[in-house]
Amino acid sequence: MKQWIAKLLGLARRRANKEKDLPCVYSVADENVRVDVLEHVLPCGHNAYSIYGEMYVEDFKKWVMVVDLRDYNLETAIKLLQKAAKFTASLERGLVSKR
Repeated sequence: MKQWIAKLLGLARRRANKEKDLPCVYSVADENVRVDVLEHVLPCGHNAYSIYGEMYVEDFKKWVMVVDLRDYNLETAIKLLQKAAKFTASLERGLVSKR
């Protein structure tokens, strides 16, 4: 009902046609990596979020996408990435062998 009233009054945000048109609600960068959180308005009126990570590749002088997640799978992805980081650190120290 609230969404219907907002549409009627012209207060509802227009849905973006393309991902790049979505509003960025948060952005953070460290060294050559940046992460943006984009907001989607769902048909039911609730908000959902996309998380995009990019890495700057000096050789190409451009940003390359390295992460494309949604708010509902972010926590799981973080856990898996942390496990992968521990594994690669162990490889670098020679504590485990490659498969």
